[in-house]
Amino acid sequence: MIQSRACFAVEAALTPFNPRSRVAGLFPAYSSAVPCRHGVLRGILDELQAHYPLFANARVEETWAGALVSTPDNMPVISGVEGIPGLFLGTGFYYGLTMGPAAGQALADLVSGQTPAFDVRPSRYERFIDGSMLQFQA
Repeated sequence: MIQSRACFAVEAALTPFNPRSRVAGLFPAYSSAVPCRHGVLRGILDELQAHYPLFANARVEETWAGALVSTPDNMPVISGVEGIPGLFLGTGFYYGLTMGPAAGQALADLVSGQTPAFDVRPSRYERFIDGSMLQFQA
């Protein structure tokens, strides 16, 4: 958690992005036309540089933004769709950077007729239409 001088809190992650590094922040947004929040990005960079001298000369090379996608129970959909052969869904990844690789592999397994390495039944699309009790997962 990074706390800026402007008194906003941001979750941020530093990840390799060959041949450089990438700082990604989580800013909830609810629009399909999400503008980049350059003031927030500047705050992240300022704090990164203030606390980690290694980043003193770091600069922003590229910015992008997008809407976060979630489901009513905060769990992704990783499944085929009953009644529509060949249609598979992989969506609702609120924690995309965390869940993305495993979810991508599970979806590839489903599409190719393989058994995923973990139980994807809790992530089935039909839970929203079959009367299943939905419980929000934090």
